[in-house]
Amino acid sequence: MRFTMPRPLAIFVVGLAIAFGPVATQPAWALYVVDYGDSVSIVIRDAPQYSYSGSLRPDGVVTLPFLGDVEIRGLSTEQVRERVREVVGRVLRNPEVTVSVTSYRPRIVTVLGEVVRPGNVDISRTDQSVIDTVAAAGGFTEHALPAQVVVLRGNGSATRRIPVDVQYMMATGDLAGNVRLEPGDRVQVPRSPWPIWRDVVATMQAAAVITSAIVLFTRLGNILTP
Repeated sequence: MRFTMPRPLAIFVVGLAIAFGPVATQPAWALYVVDYGDSVSIVIRDAPQYSYSGSLRPDGVVTLPFLGDVEIRGLSTEQVRERVREVVGRVLRNPEVTVSVTSYRPRIVTVLGEVVRPGNVDISRTDQSVIDTVAAAGGFTEHALPAQVVVLRGNGSATRRIPVDVQYMMATGDLAGNVRLEPGDRVQVPRSPWPIWRDVVATMQAAAVITSAIVLFTRLGNILTP
């Protein structure tokens, strides 16, 4: 007799396999791309005389003692490690190299619109997201429309609009759409039209109350006047 697994159970089993199976992803530090303004530490374990600690020059180069210039601008830290291993490998067999970023260049994004503190935000982490940045700007105002946040990336005709529904993420906990920001991004938080109508209605109601009071006092005055 052939056993057929019910479809819902099969989906559940596959989901467990995906959730708990091995994930071949690199850590965020290995994906960070170095550039001018960053400071790095390059340590050659078996030959510390070749190690380097300092900033990248404006041309994206660092100078390893006794070995000369190595251009590393635009490379991830993992790629920097491989490039340095190639250079040191000319004089040392199978060198063990570690690379770390000791200080980061300014990573600025701009938050505009309905947040408590609009302006520039320094995204110090490499995995800083829209929600992180809105929080750093003080959070949404009462007039914000979090379902229609937009990230603008690039300039001029190359500008890309990336919609981000923060309201959905906050309501469901599903952070798949929580866009990771890049230096130079602009985060726009639009103003909801509903608070405006609410203010208009409140103003009209207040005016109606004042008008009613005036009419009432006028009638009372007419009654009390001999």
